[in-house]
Amino acid sequence: MTEELNTNQFSAEVPKYASGDAYLKITSAYSGDLKKHVIYVGKPQSSPQVSATNLSSKPATVTITDCFGGPSWRVIFAADGDGHKKGDSAGSPTVPHILTVVVVQEPQGNWMALTYNLALDKPC
Repeated sequence: MTEELNTNQFSAEVPKYASGDAYLKITSAYSGDLKKHVIYVGKPQSSPQVSATNLSSKPATVTITDCFGGPSWRVIFAADGDGHKKGDSAGSPTVPHILTVVVVQEPQGNWMALTYNLALDKPC
């Protein structure tokens, strides 16, 4: 899903890697940003770490925690259809926040993001 981070375009690959709550949050966040004419430029800081595993459960799960966002990933307000830019903080760096993702092992052996939580109340 790094295509979104590099191009600010939603990838048709998302359903291959995210389902359930994770898929809904990713797609609704992207749709909401489009409606607000918000785009992100640059590259977010990301240093994911495995924070928990339960490989004996059915399905097996792994929790990944990350500090996501940062000064190199900026919010830009694009012009709407009338040429107006919205917001007054264009170019603002994002504050990194704790991101927690739970991935589950599918019966075919691949791993799928099932839950996705960006804790906006927990900067890191």
